[in-house]
Amino acid sequence: MFQVALTSVLLAALLWPWFGARGLVFFLPLWVAFEVVFRLRVRGELSCDQCGFDPVLYRADVSMARREMESFWKKKLPQNGLSETEKELASEVLESSDKPSLTVEKA
Repeated sequence: MFQVALTSVLLAALLWPWFGARGLVFFLPLWVAFEVVFRLRVRGELSCDQCGFDPVLYRADVSMARREMESFWKKKLPQNGLSETEKELASEVLESSDKPSLTVEKA
């Protein structure tokens, strides 16, 4: 919050001849911009490059997270970087009708 406030005060001071005291209204749009950038950076750091799991998407929508992981593995399967056992395991998981649940079942 301090960075947003300091940036808005500096921006208001630079644009004072044109906006006057109304330049302090820059606080709200700057705050939104800072939050969007922060959340995008956090989401980029949390996503797994090895398995395609995205915890942010998982918290929002479990079925969408499952679809994204399945599409990740479908794209990764044809690549030569996987060993034969990894390809077999991934294809079994993708083709299985009894897919494991990503949700925790309550007893």
